[in-house]
Amino acid sequence: MRDGFKCNLSKSELAYARKSSRFNLYKSKDKALLQNAQEIYAIAAKRAQVQGNDGYGANRMSYSRACSSLNNGENTQSVSEQLGRVGLKNHTTRVRRGDLKNYKAALTYTPGHAYFVTEGKRDYYGKSGSLGRGGSYGWVLNPETKKP
Repeated sequence: MRDGFKCNLSKSELAYARKSSRFNLYKSKDKALLQNAQEIYAIAAKRAQVQGNDGYGANRMSYSRACSSLNNGENTQSVSEQLGRVGLKNHTTRVRRGDLKNYKAALTYTPGHAYFVTEGKRDYYGKSGSLGRGGSYGWVLNPETKKP
């Protein structure tokens, strides 16, 4: 990850994460974007397993429990925690929530969860969803990942 975190994922863990993420990016034709999102989710789950999440200590949960802990409504009071979970805490730019429609890949949040956003739509457990209520901002990678 960009913050130096390293981990090893087994093929079975990656396969489990792809299914558990339930990402479909609205049946996007951009298969590389979907694959990248699933891989980031897989690594975030491994990090949750290794570092601990939802009250579990470091290395005190199974990989499947770590995936479940990401899907059960991450506490989004601290966006830096969410960005840190995927190794991007110091590699993003904050943008206005209304501008997220201009980006191919972004992160936003509501009071109970963080979401992947593409072109102004959030991936809501594998379904296209509106941005919903949440903060006034989203975050995009540096350099910006604006739509071509």
